[in-house]
Amino acid sequence: MKSNLATVFRGRVRASGALRLLLRCAATVAFFVPLSLWGGETMTVWRVDKYEDGIKVSSREIHDSATREVKAEVDINAPFEKAFALLLDAGQRPRWDKVCTEASVYKKLSESEDIIYVVNDLPWPVSDRDMLLRRQWSVSADGSQARILSHADNTIPSIVDDRVRVEKAEGTWTLVRTGSSSVRLSTVIHAEPGGPIPGWLINALSVNGPYNALHSLRQILESENQALAASGDNYKNRNSQHRYHVGQPEEAE
Repeated sequence: MKSNLATVFRGRVRASGALRLLLRCAATVAFFVPLSLWGGETMTVWRVDKYEDGIKVSSREIHDSATREVKAEVDINAPFEKAFALLLDAGQRPRWDKVCTEASVYKKLSESEDIIYVVNDLPWPVSDRDMLLRRQWSVSADGSQARILSHADNTIPSIVDDRVRVEKAEGTWTLVRTGSSSVRLSTVIHAEPGGPIPGWLINALSVNGPYNALHSLRQILESENQALAASGDNYKNRNSQHRYHVGQPEEAE
């Protein structure tokens, strides 16, 4: 009888440990899974559409959607904190998103959530698009990764007549620290443009848009990082020369 009770107890302990491991794994997966998957949409496999200059852009079909979900990723030589700050700064978006001509914080909801207003300039004769994106962001406990989630907020009506409101859009930005001054940046985006748009333009935006955005983000961050390093080196050189000059012994007469 005692042997049976001991066996049952050990079995329950092992089951409890397995459950804790399963929950930890589920929490890790949840951090990286795109929003569209939690929405219950049927996915297909990723297709690599462009892999150039260290930037990979892939896409896949989404059930009941005319547009494809797009994923893009790149490695950047810049501090984690600088990259995260640039992504969160709505006013800086036109610097790296070439389609975007206007972006600002419409409403701050908390220290980790806001609503931003974004205007995208599309070529004639297609009307410009605007959208309100509700963003939520978080940083892992160890500071090794961060994520920004966004989705279209349709609670506020459009106020500009000649702009078409994008009512279906969602995206995930994931930033992973890969070194003391390097990160891996990836994004997963899916949006319905709203209104008729030529197929060639949708295809161009879906591939070249994310590619150009990551290319610009890398250029901005690495240029600023190099400028900061150069200014630090110049300061060290000037300081070193100054100490050397002061420390020179006077020549004997």
